[in-house]
Amino acid sequence: MTFFQKLLAHYSLSEEEFNERKNAGFSILNPVSHMEGFSSAIELINRGIENKKKFVIYGDYDVDGMTATSIIYLALKQRGIKAGYFIPSRYKQGYGLNVDILREFHKKGYEYLILVDNGISLVEEVKLAKEMGMTVIIIDHHQTQVNIPQADAIIHQFLTGYTSYNISAAFLSMLVYFALVNKQDDYIIALAGIAVISDMMEIKGMNLSLLKRCLEILNQGKYPQFNYLLFNSPVKGEEKVLSSSIAYKIVSPLNSLGRMDIASLNNNGVKFLTEDKLVNIEAYYKFIEDVNFKKKDLLKKYESAPSETISGVSFTYSEDLPIGLIGLLANRKLDENNYLSFALAKQSKDSSVLVGSARSKSNIDLSELIAEFKDRLIKYGGHKNACGFSIKEEDYPQFKRDVVEYLQMKDIQEVKRDYISISEEEINASNISLIYEFEPFGYAFEEPSFTCEIDLSKGNRSKDFKHLFVEINDTQICLFNCPLDVKGKKKLILHPMLNYFNHRYFYKFRGEIAS
Repeated sequence: MTFFQKLLAHYSLSEEEFNERKNAGFSILNPVSHMEGFSSAIELINRGIENKKKFVIYGDYDVDGMTATSIIYLALKQRGIKAGYFIPSRYKQGYGLNVDILREFHKKGYEYLILVDNGISLVEEVKLAKEMGMTVIIIDHHQTQVNIPQADAIIHQFLTGYTSYNISAAFLSMLVYFALVNKQDDYIIALAGIAVISDMMEIKGMNLSLLKRCLEILNQGKYPQFNYLLFNSPVKGEEKVLSSSIAYKIVSPLNSLGRMDIASLNNNGVKFLTEDKLVNIEAYYKFIEDVNFKKKDLLKKYESAPSETISGVSFTYSEDLPIGLIGLLANRKLDENNYLSFALAKQSKDSSVLVGSARSKSNIDLSELIAEFKDRLIKYGGHKNACGFSIKEEDYPQFKRDVVEYLQMKDIQEVKRDYISISEEEINASNISLIYEFEPFGYAFEEPSFTCEIDLSKGNRSKDFKHLFVEINDTQICLFNCPLDVKGKKKLILHPMLNYFNHRYFYKFRGEIAS
């Protein structure tokens, strides 16, 4: 079996399917004919525009929320409406529509309230907004609950029969933009495509189509916002933009705004994404970079936060842990040979309440798991791949026991990573370059990893002796923080690396010793 055939088998693709995936253009289902209630929702918004109603958009503090808010704001701007918008603080307002902010909206005379990336579980809050005389439109993709808010219009991929798999709030907002403005716009497509990565949407169907087009647009370098994040410059650099570039260079910095306690300054994310003056774009970019640096510094302090593992499930909790870091820590702990990870912190408004985040690499639907314990929770929400919740601190010990018992009852276990076995002869730059023909990578279509037996005695140490570098054919294998006593033949797990330096690409593998 050739290296290419091994890649095809790993992804369960035929060569024909690979070529179709590689060459497929941008294609999405027309929501007018495939989404129940979409046309009436657009008519409702159009009536508000025509009657010069006062619009406000209420988003979420993650990247999907920022991009979705930006898309709807730009759609209304194109139609001559200068809408208000608000991104809540994770620390002050929390997730979802905050009642105090809603009352402020009412005082300011807002007549149309558009909830993006939240709203589908906010029955009482939407009821209050309606009682205040507001027209309420929900654009959300989170898991529905028993009761659906009585909004004037709801755009949701499952409720409306649009897809059988999850798509982001930014994707749904992009559909609204196209309908309101009556054209497709590359900047809007790029914003929605970024949310495919940020919200861990499955890389298939329309998500795949959207992400592929997003990467094409980012590689054209037309927009200074993306160029600043990717290349620290208003113009595009030479390096190719990959799906991993979106994750580390766009999503991570923007997400920092919601993770740090900066109050309403997290609205600078939307300001950055909707600004058209270069001098202001640069100023917002510098602000984002500064917050991102502080987030990284803060994360180092809490990476060793105490955790306990029960039957493969990790629970992390610290008295002074900032709630903005719980999602990051849940991900970090998940990588430490756990198949389900929870991280919790005290709610800033009420120290008797814990705010939690969960991540999984099992075959469980997290939204179903968390809904199983809804009677014990104050608030909860999410989707298959990630969820959030809040719980009374006194109920936390029993919650841990309930989760472990539920998983044991359902016999849910870790989904083992599928590694591709290769020989030393297959380790070369040509084969690593072939891996990137399968781009874009993301959730449910992850970048492949490999196993190979390699003689480490052929390696050379770095000057500080921390790292080991082994040359195989024309390819370097880098074992970072490799113990000094490691010698002889070892089975390695290999992850592809594509480095760009001095106007050329270098194909490498990052190696780790298999346990």
